[in-house]
Amino acid sequence: MFLKKKIEIIKEECRKQNKSFNRIGKSLETQIMVVKDDEDLKKKIINMKKNKIYNKTFDHDIIARLRQINKSDFKYDNIKTLKEEFFVGTIYEIRQKIKQFSNLGVNHFMFWPMDFPKSYTLDKLINEIV
Repeated sequence: MFLKKKIEIIKEECRKQNKSFNRIGKSLETQIMVVKDDEDLKKKIINMKKNKIYNKTFDHDIIARLRQINKSDFKYDNIKTLKEEFFVGTIYEIRQKIKQFSNLGVNHFMFWPMDFPKSYTLDKLINEIV
Protein backbone atom coordinates (compact mmCIF):
# COMPACT_ATOMS: atom_id res chain seq x y z
CA MET A 1 0.00 0.00 0.00
CA PHE A 2 1.47 3.35 -1.06
CA LEU A 3 0.31 5.07 2.12
CA LYS A 4 2.46 2.88 4.39
CA LYS A 5 5.57 4.06 2.55
CA LYS A 6 4.52 7.71 2.82
CA ILE A 7 3.78 7.33 6.54
CA GLU A 8 7.25 5.84 7.08
CA ILE A 9 8.84 8.80 5.26
CA ILE A 10 6.93 11.22 7.49
CA LYS A 11 7.93 9.26 10.62
CA GLU A 12 11.60 9.38 9.60
CA GLU A 13 11.42 13.12 8.96
CA CYS A 14 9.80 13.63 12.37
CA ARG A 15 12.66 11.68 13.98
CA LYS A 16 15.21 13.84 12.14
CA GLN A 17 13.51 17.03 13.33
CA ASN A 18 12.86 15.69 16.83
CA LYS A 19 9.10 16.17 16.36
CA SER A 20 6.26 13.96 17.55
CA PHE A 21 4.71 11.99 14.70
CA ASN A 22 1.50 11.59 16.72
CA ARG A 23 0.97 15.36 16.90
CA ILE A 24 0.83 15.70 13.11
CA GLY A 25 -2.54 15.46 11.38
CA LYS A 26 -2.64 13.12 8.42
CA SER A 27 -5.10 13.63 5.59
CA LEU A 28 -5.97 11.79 2.42
CA GLU A 29 -7.65 13.26 -0.65
CA THR A 30 -9.00 10.73 -3.11
CA GLN A 31 -11.92 9.80 -5.30
CA ILE A 32 -14.79 7.70 -4.01
CA MET A 33 -17.64 5.77 -5.56
CA VAL A 34 -20.06 3.60 -3.58
CA VAL A 35 -21.68 0.81 -5.57
CA LYS A 36 -24.11 -1.99 -4.81
CA ASP A 37 -21.82 -4.69 -6.22
CA ASP A 38 -19.28 -5.29 -9.02
CA GLU A 39 -22.05 -5.44 -11.64
CA ASP A 40 -23.24 -2.01 -10.56
CA LEU A 41 -19.64 -0.77 -10.77
CA LYS A 42 -19.30 -2.10 -14.33
CA LYS A 43 -22.45 -0.23 -15.35
CA LYS A 44 -21.21 2.98 -13.76
CA ILE A 45 -17.85 2.69 -15.55
CA ILE A 46 -19.66 2.27 -18.89
CA ASN A 47 -21.80 5.34 -18.17
CA MET A 48 -18.77 7.39 -17.12
CA LYS A 49 -17.03 6.48 -20.38
CA LYS A 50 -20.11 7.42 -22.42
CA ASN A 51 -20.42 10.76 -20.63
CA LYS A 52 -16.75 11.61 -21.09
CA ILE A 53 -17.56 13.45 -24.33
CA TYR A 54 -19.60 15.97 -22.32
CA ASN A 55 -16.78 16.72 -19.91
CA LYS A 56 -15.39 20.03 -21.14
CA THR A 57 -13.05 20.28 -18.14
CA PHE A 58 -11.03 17.16 -18.97
CA ASP A 59 -7.57 18.23 -17.91
CA HIS A 60 -4.87 16.65 -20.07
CA ASP A 61 -2.14 18.05 -17.78
CA ILE A 62 -3.54 16.19 -14.79
CA ILE A 63 -3.92 12.97 -16.79
CA ALA A 64 -0.33 13.30 -18.01
CA ARG A 65 0.84 13.82 -14.41
CA LEU A 66 -1.13 10.80 -13.18
CA ARG A 67 0.49 8.68 -15.89
CA GLN A 68 3.90 10.01 -14.88
CA ILE A 69 3.29 9.15 -11.21
CA ASN A 70 1.70 5.76 -11.98
CA LYS A 71 4.44 4.17 -14.05
CA SER A 72 2.42 1.00 -14.54
CA ASP A 73 -0.12 0.89 -17.33
CA PHE A 74 -3.03 1.90 -15.09
CA LYS A 75 -6.45 1.06 -16.49
CA TYR A 76 -9.19 3.18 -15.00
CA ASP A 77 -11.85 0.78 -16.30
CA ASN A 78 -10.33 -2.19 -14.49
CA ILE A 79 -12.34 -2.98 -11.34
CA LYS A 80 -9.38 -4.38 -9.40
CA THR A 81 -7.12 -1.39 -10.04
CA LEU A 82 -9.93 1.09 -9.39
CA LYS A 83 -10.55 -0.49 -6.00
CA GLU A 84 -6.83 -0.43 -5.18
CA GLU A 85 -6.21 3.16 -6.29
CA PHE A 86 -9.38 4.84 -5.02
CA PHE A 87 -12.19 4.29 -2.52
CA VAL A 88 -14.41 2.31 -4.88
CA GLY A 89 -16.66 -0.48 -3.70
CA THR A 90 -19.63 -1.49 -1.62
CA ILE A 91 -20.52 0.17 1.67
CA TYR A 92 -18.68 -2.63 3.49
CA GLU A 93 -15.57 -2.28 1.29
CA ILE A 94 -15.45 1.50 1.76
CA ARG A 95 -15.83 1.13 5.54
CA GLN A 96 -12.97 -1.39 5.57
CA LYS A 97 -10.73 0.87 3.52
CA ILE A 98 -11.44 3.86 5.78
CA LYS A 99 -10.60 1.65 8.78
CA GLN A 100 -7.33 0.52 7.13
CA PHE A 101 -6.23 4.09 6.48
CA SER A 102 -7.36 5.22 9.94
CA ASN A 103 -5.25 2.46 11.47
CA LEU A 104 -2.27 3.88 9.57
CA GLY A 105 -2.89 7.27 11.16
CA VAL A 106 -5.07 9.11 8.64
CA ASN A 107 -7.55 11.24 10.56
CA HIS A 108 -8.98 13.46 7.83
CA PHE A 109 -10.49 12.28 4.55
CA MET A 110 -11.39 14.47 1.56
CA PHE A 111 -13.47 12.59 -0.99
CA TRP A 112 -14.32 13.47 -4.59
CA PRO A 113 -17.47 11.53 -5.61
CA MET A 114 -16.84 9.91 -8.98
CA ASP A 115 -20.54 9.65 -9.78
CA PHE A 116 -21.38 13.31 -9.14
CA PRO A 117 -23.84 14.96 -9.90
CA LYS A 118 -25.76 11.82 -8.97
CA SER A 119 -26.06 11.62 -5.20
CA TYR A 120 -25.84 7.86 -4.54
CA THR A 121 -22.24 7.95 -3.26
CA LEU A 122 -22.79 11.07 -1.16
CA ASP A 123 -26.03 9.70 0.31
CA LYS A 124 -24.39 6.40 1.29
CA LEU A 125 -21.26 8.12 2.59
CA ILE A 126 -23.24 10.49 4.81
CA ASN A 127 -26.00 8.15 5.94
CA GLU A 128 -24.38 4.72 6.11
CA ILE A 129 -20.61 4.97 6.13
CA VAL A 130 -19.52 7.86 8.38
